[in-house]
Amino acid sequence: MASNIENNVVASQMNSKYISIKPENGETFKSGQKIIYNIEPSIGYIKRDSYLVFDILNNTADNGRYSWGPAGINGIIKQVNIYSKETGVLIENLNNYNQWVAIENQYRTDDKNQLAIKEGVRLPCSAKNNTTSATAGVWASECELSSPAITSNGLLSPIVKATGEAAFMTRRYCVPLRCGIFRHWDDERLIPILNFGGLRIELILEEPQLAMQRMCGTNHVPGGGQLTDPNVDISGSIGGVAGGGYATKASALTNNKLITLDGTPGVETATGIEKSGLAIGNKIIHTFKLSGGGADQVVPRTITALAINGADLQITCDGADFPARDAGNVFLDLGAANGGGTWAGSQAVQPSYKVVNTEFRLCVVAPTASQANSLTSAINYEYTSYDLFLDNVATSTLRHQVPIHSVASKAKCIMSMLYDVSTEKHVIAQNYYAGLQNGAVGSQHIAYNNDVVFFINNKLYPLRSYNPKSRADRVLNINENVKAWNAINTPIRSLGEATRGNLDDFVNTPLISRELARGEFSFDLRNAEPELRLGFSGVRPHNMRVQTFVWSKKIVSTSSSGVQVVY
Repeated sequence: MASNIENNVVASQMNSKYISIKPENGETFKSGQKIIYNIEPSIGYIKRDSYLVFDILNNTADNGRYSWGPAGINGIIKQVNIYSKETGVLIENLNNYNQWVAIENQYRTDDKNQLAIKEGVRLPCSAKNNTTSATAGVWASECELSSPAITSNGLLSPIVKATGEAAFMTRRYCVPLRCGIFRHWDDERLIPILNFGGLRIELILEEPQLAMQRMCGTNHVPGGGQLTDPNVDISGSIGGVAGGGYATKASALTNNKLITLDGTPGVETATGIEKSGLAIGNKIIHTFKLSGGGADQVVPRTITALAINGADLQITCDGADFPARDAGNVFLDLGAANGGGTWAGSQAVQPSYKVVNTEFRLCVVAPTASQANSLTSAINYEYTSYDLFLDNVATSTLRHQVPIHSVASKAKCIMSMLYDVSTEKHVIAQNYYAGLQNGAVGSQHIAYNNDVVFFINNKLYPLRSYNPKSRADRVLNINENVKAWNAINTPIRSLGEATRGNLDDFVNTPLISRELARGEFSFDLRNAEPELRLGFSGVRPHNMRVQTFVWSKKIVSTSSSGVQVVY
């Protein structure tokens, strides 16, 4: 929500300045670690214009080219815990923080360019993109949307255009902390650090397989033509699928360590090597047959040089030479652990990032003496936030009831998403962010969900269950989403794309939502025993996880006796 300081008498009449808070537990951090900021009570009051600064380095061992996903730099934040510094009371807890930010980026903002510049959000910022027609659904995360053809996507992993050498360096990103205490989903008001007894903010860092996304080449079939299979990309191919990878040029068989890719997409003298998604040092798998036949040769190699020859990309590799062979195929050695690829990953290197420097820049307010006296120590500070609930759905289940064990007394809305557990950390298509689709286009990551209804306080919401698929009750599903977002003061500005095959399908991460209360009203869920009831058209090839975000108003009550949170 845009800042509304000018309409807030208390906030607008006070002088403010920025100060920087450094973490108390170190200077550099990596995945799995915790960043801790301590905001002392003496700071007094701050505005929500405060923001986080991160200097990040892609330090993947093989110079693997990675970008951020739809969450941008927020992808490194798995969980946020905010405590009262003096009393130790947990004021706010946000699980799957990066997942929610990715959803919010898609729905809340229409122009994503500023998000790309400041927060590193991958462009286009969506879960799915039908790049050809209404009959060929292609997952954006597997192909087009992680492409270095979009300049901002390559800023985390730049290379020397002429030679393909990695030129990775630290990149700076600035992001707001999207939490209720900092009034991200509420109107602008002063944040009373003094009354809270100071704040201790803990950021738990995400593993790189979910924080980062492997960059692909541009999305055309080698030699030209339209994209019909997302696995044709050398960077997008994770296994030895027939027709996958790039075919090497059959006319260049004199040196096995010099592999010429035939008509590499997007690679030509005018565009540069950076469009291929490759860099010197990348691990690849070269498959081919010897001229005398026999078993397939599967040779792990490391790229030592890259060059352009017309419209072809020439890759020089290390290892032994096999002068007698056929053309074969080339794959990036991404391994099987993060996406079900068929390669064992003999030399696959996992992605890695390093937080080189970070600080919390606080917009501190200095009230006058009379204003400070009016801000009493006993306050009830109300804010909007969410609680996360998880449930699993087995592959063979056709009807499932998702219990929502919320004790919120001032609930506003419920939002649920479904995703495939088996591809949660898929190396190029993390379903953790994309979610399972109910569209009519394509055949990948389908939810098979054809019946939805909420059961709350012994009543059905809505009265009739509906089918959320794109060619069924799609309008009803969208309407429910719009109302739910409005309930948390966040109007939807983007429902997806209307280009090519996208108009006929879902593009943003699909949500199943229900508004519970409007305006200043709220809904008591403490004894309502809410459920989400799901029906499926058939057995799925994968287990499914249901993530439910329950949004509610919470109150931090402060007095001389301490701090407590009223749910």
